[in-house]
Amino acid sequence: MASSSILVPIMLQYEGEWLSDVQFEKFTINGVLLNSDCRESSIGNLIETSPIAIQVHPIPIFDYTIEDEEMEEQTESIIKDPLYRDVEEGHLYMDKNTISSVMKHYAIHEKFQFKVKRSSSSRYYLKCINQRCNWTFRSSSQKNSEVFMVTKFVDDHTCPIADRMLLQRHATSLTIAKMVKHNFLNLKSTYTLAEIMEEMRNLYGIRINYKKAYRAKEKALELVRGSLRESYAKLPSYLFMVNTINPGSFTKLHKTEDNHFLYAFIALSTSIRGWRYCMPIIVVDGTFLKSAYKGTMLSASVLDAAGYAVVDFENDVSWEWFFRMFNTAFGEREGMCIVSNSHDSILKAAALVYLNVAHCICIYHLWNNIKGRFKMNQKQLKGIFFTMARTYIKADFDRLMEDINKIDNRVKEYLFDIGYEKWFIAHAHVNRSMFMTSNIAKSLNSANRDARDLPIKKFL
Repeated sequence: MASSSILVPIMLQYEGEWLSDVQFEKFTINGVLLNSDCRESSIGNLIETSPIAIQVHPIPIFDYTIEDEEMEEQTESIIKDPLYRDVEEGHLYMDKNTISSVMKHYAIHEKFQFKVKRSSSSRYYLKCINQRCNWTFRSSSQKNSEVFMVTKFVDDHTCPIADRMLLQRHATSLTIAKMVKHNFLNLKSTYTLAEIMEEMRNLYGIRINYKKAYRAKEKALELVRGSLRESYAKLPSYLFMVNTINPGSFTKLHKTEDNHFLYAFIALSTSIRGWRYCMPIIVVDGTFLKSAYKGTMLSASVLDAAGYAVVDFENDVSWEWFFRMFNTAFGEREGMCIVSNSHDSILKAAALVYLNVAHCICIYHLWNNIKGRFKMNQKQLKGIFFTMARTYIKADFDRLMEDINKIDNRVKEYLFDIGYEKWFIAHAHVNRSMFMTSNIAKSLNSANRDARDLPIKKFL
């Protein structure tokens, strides 16, 4: 008959006396068998009615206490910094990669070179590049763990200086990246390739070329910000956590047929709830991303809410997908209006998704188009155009339009073809209020200017 194990709930009560700081005697344990549904109020009665006393001899605990303290001190002394400069026998390092990085940085700082004589999962043995030199470094893993300890370190060079300083084989792009990565912690920093080359030359006497400086910068950015490729792979789990932490949010990840990233959309629950109480004027815009994989950020903003997406390009398909996702998350409201520039894809997509929603054009974008088309008279046209766009009286609008017609009759025809209701308040079909421009979206793009260099997960 097969035996089976049963979990039994037992409450233990400890008693005894301390003879000193290191010794405890008359140690007893009272064990009480508890029912699985036993409540706190009945525990006292159980102790009194059915104690089981186990007498234990005096226990010296000095050794155990010291062992715990030593363990804590040992843990605290493990070196994790890959740029740690002081190397001594007995030092502990978090893993082999750390000790390898430390020794490369040490060699660069002390201006010498070494050869790896043995490298395995449990050993790391180095010798000076000159075989006759006394300089030696040995380390090994501790008790089959990843922690490495320096077992021997002879820091005495008996080789010619020329052998040590002629070249610097350890100044790889990855090593340099670890040495300069602190310069990229601030997104606003502009640490150039020339500055990397200058720092290596001034601080370490190493001359590196432009190509190595470029590779070092790319690796430094990856160390600080994470891998661009891995960031895309983490998107599904990130979007899941967005929904978990912000219940009521709407996220959507759209992939190609071969399972590659194409689009991602996010609307947080706070924005969705806030949309109900905002003026129903949506300002949409797109801006490019600056990482190696590029892409475009599309956004729809109001005063207290926003939805945003990352797509491949601004085109008819991506804008239509974005508007459909926004419609799913936020819905459609009475008196709703979309404000944007005159991008053809935005106009087409908005007309497909929002059949009954007015679409207005940012007056600054419209003016830039006029300025580009009718350059000769732009100084005379500018003041009249902006006054005309903001006037609430149609008679004033007609009068100003005649003034424009006298200056250049082509402008009147151009504005008529666009549609007066798209940019002139008095002709608008909805209460456009103060939203004459796409400044909200431009402000959002400006706030994200530095973040557009980040991997996609961190950017979102």
